[in-house]
Amino acid sequence: MVNNLIKKFITRKILIGLILVILITLIVIIWAFWIKPEDNELIIEEPSEDGSSIEEKPSCFDSNQDPIPICNCEDLQKIEQDLSANYKLENDINCSQTKNWNDGKGFNSLALGQPVPFSGTFDGQSHIIFNLFINRPDQNSIGLFSYSKGEIINLGLKGAEITGKDNTGILVGSNFGGKVINSYVLGSIFGNDDIGGLVGRNEKDSEVINCYASVTVFNGGKDTGGLVGENEGIILNSYATGSVSSQKGTGGLAGENEGIIRDSYARGNVIGDENVGGFVGDNEGTITNCYATGIISGNKDVGGFIGDNHGGTVENSFSTGNVIGFDRIGGFNGVNHSGNIINCYWNKQPGSLLSESGSIKQGIVECSIIENNEQYFYDTNNAPMNLWEFPPWTKANNGKGYPVLSSEEFVEPPGEEEEEEEPPPPHPLLERRRKKKKRKELFLFIIVKIFKQYNRTYLLIIN
Repeated sequence: MVNNLIKKFITRKILIGLILVILITLIVIIWAFWIKPEDNELIIEEPSEDGSSIEEKPSCFDSNQDPIPICNCEDLQKIEQDLSANYKLENDINCSQTKNWNDGKGFNSLALGQPVPFSGTFDGQSHIIFNLFINRPDQNSIGLFSYSKGEIINLGLKGAEITGKDNTGILVGSNFGGKVINSYVLGSIFGNDDIGGLVGRNEKDSEVINCYASVTVFNGGKDTGGLVGENEGIILNSYATGSVSSQKGTGGLAGENEGIIRDSYARGNVIGDENVGGFVGDNEGTITNCYATGIISGNKDVGGFIGDNHGGTVENSFSTGNVIGFDRIGGFNGVNHSGNIINCYWNKQPGSLLSESGSIKQGIVECSIIENNEQYFYDTNNAPMNLWEFPPWTKANNGKGYPVLSSEEFVEPPGEEEEEEEPPPPHPLLERRRKKKKRKELFLFIIVKIFKQYNRTYLLIIN
């Protein structure tokens, strides 16, 4: 009897021990071959939209190189040491620490207070500067670059907060014969006169090409635009989508235009007092192959495309947004003091009592009305789009939404669901880590099952 009890006890112990050995062995095998990361595996973090996950890089600034490399925000500030040199941005950088710089004034705009403007080149190499902060409401020509006659290319800024006085833009305050190409900005900006999302004042012989701004623009004075505050130079193949508000000379793309704007558009809402337009507030220059779609509201000289056309020329353009005002308001332009508006179109909303032009003092206004048919402007075979050039415009989304530039991704019109695009293939190491995460979940599930089975087996043995 005693021997049987001893044998039964030993058998139970052996079985329990055997189960534990098998379980531990299984765990070790799964961990070693299925879950454990390789020692030489590169750990990659996907960057966050606000730049908070970006690891600060050590300084790489080397004035002996051409171009001089820039790796962090401190390197960026060092550009003011040589405003004629060439620079390149080596990686994304997070400049959120600039909120604490210079007693709360933030980043010191490059070339601010200097006798000469920036005259070199700055190549962003498609990298992004996140969270740049500048708070200088009593100083003029505020932006990443205060004064520039150089070339700034392939650069993005996100989460920027910029405050200046006159001639203020997120990227450039005053562009004196310089070029801004293939660049964009996202954020907010506040100032007084000549305030633009990208560039505050674009002087004669200056160029803005293939750029865009999605910026909330506030202004207490005049000449405010979603992309450029005052333009005397050239704007090509560019657009703005942010909302704009100011007193006089307010436009979705440019507050005042005395230069050339071609193949561009504005889709933000615009609020002002006088000379308020969905595209340009006050036009004395030339505008060709452009459009505006935002809601426009103001007091005097308010138009869906132009507030006051004062000697300028507008051709092959259209507007579709609602227009609200009190004195000299029109679906396309508020007042035409002189100059010509030719082959332009306006989408008239149901119940609207407006005509295409609020007032025609002098000049020619040839503007056709499309009765409540926004989709008409989705088809680039219709006028005036049939006279546009492709590229820079694209027919890729023809019939699906407003025309877009060939460099853009497809943008759905407001109120419609976006078509799902096939996502780009993930980085191999990121995909590998996702698969390992799924395997870990499966691994834990198996372990739980084994323990449950072990408990049932153990209960059977002891009973």
